[in-house]
Amino acid sequence: MHQFKVSSNSIASMGSLASGLNLSREQLNKALTIPAESRYVEVKGAIPKSDGTKRTVYNPHPSIRLVQSRINKNILANENIISWPDYIYGSIPNSYKGTNEEVRKDYIACASKHCLSKSLLKIDIKDFFDNIHRDHVINIFQDILHYPKEISEILTDLCTFNDCLPQGGLTSSYLACLTLNFSEYSVVQRLKKKGLTYTRYVDDITVSSKVSNYDFGYAKRIIYDMLDQKDLPTNEEKCSVTYDSSTPLIVHGLRVSFQSPRLPVGSRMIGSPIEVILC
Repeated sequence: MHQFKVSSNSIASMGSLASGLNLSREQLNKALTIPAESRYVEVKGAIPKSDGTKRTVYNPHPSIRLVQSRINKNILANENIISWPDYIYGSIPNSYKGTNEEVRKDYIACASKHCLSKSLLKIDIKDFFDNIHRDHVINIFQDILHYPKEISEILTDLCTFNDCLPQGGLTSSYLACLTLNFSEYSVVQRLKKKGLTYTRYVDDITVSSKVSNYDFGYAKRIIYDMLDQKDLPTNEEKCSVTYDSSTPLIVHGLRVSFQSPRLPVGSRMIGSPIEVILC
């Protein structure tokens, strides 16, 4: 089983929580005493979605933003605390191997895992943040980070809004990536035995096979079961199976039928580290 937490240290009290976040007790208490309705400012239509609609985001109060930034820096993005598995990408920090070789976690690195594929399964989790309940978040702090119930509830209170993860919260992406935790590892291992490669880029799940016209029935079933266990619905309009015999295979906007990701014909990417090859 993948061990997300690599440190044996815990946080047992409010004092140790403030100290662990490099905050004073006054700063922490100030954030906790802000009324729920004043913790975020709703900004409608701030970010366009891929389907053309606009996404509503929530801008955290400065005190909430400060605490969330410290939770990220000192806990969720701290490689001495969290060890991210190799199948999770997007909105998490790059890591380093023992040789100081950087392991990137961007969309290009994610697409690279599926290079030379001949069959692709894509599953999109619908309204991911909205469907991650505070109970999921408490479980992350208790079951993964092994913090006591009181501290887990305090951290959950600081990271959620209206009982879910707010789009725009600094900690939301990290916590979303941890939501499937141990059940996802089991799915990845089961798929690996079938010769399949699994990645998740925040809410986008991709499974690939190097076999032409592969039947993804088994893969779909166990992934849907995993999502159902967490009450996470799928966006069926964005779920698909594609084969290289009928269409170019695309993962996160990049073609993956080659040794390395390539841009689609006619595409142009400015300032990207990817080699620009029009194929």
